[in-house]
Amino acid sequence: AMGKGHFDSFYLVDFEATAIPTLQQTGQYDTIVASEFLEHTIRPAAVLHKMKALMKKKGRLIVTVPSGESLAMQVDKALHAGEWGRFEVFHKNHISLLSQPEWEATFERVGLQIDVFDFRPTDIVEGFPSEKVPLWKTICGLNTQSMAHQYMYVLKER
Repeated sequence: AMGKGHFDSFYLVDFEATAIPTLQQTGQYDTIVASEFLEHTIRPAAVLHKMKALMKKKGRLIVTVPSGESLAMQVDKALHAGEWGRFEVFHKNHISLLSQPEWEATFERVGLQIDVFDFRPTDIVEGFPSEKVPLWKTICGLNTQSMAHQYMYVLKER
């Protein structure tokens, strides 16, 4: 309801259940944003394929997804004897929690290539270190697969 008041056109669509021809009736777009969405889908590759069909020729798809294997999650599980502590709800609510290489292979399989990559650094235990600590993002950038909390991709058609 909030979104409808801020946009000229607003579509609420179930990407998993809606066929490409039906989706294409809304048009094609320069930019499509899938923020914190794909990890909640059963078949993220199928959803990406549908989004790709909605992109204009030089369009971009902006995707943000959480890391499925950050250091914070590993520490959390170790501190709770192999069970989730602070990440329990997180894991219950994410159907497709993929690793960085799995996301990137999925993009490739769908015919999308990475134009821009960025990430939010992980903490180790809740709130420490803060992602704003000087040099922490640089340190985390040495191994984003384990040291990122969230990935951000700008994708274009291959």
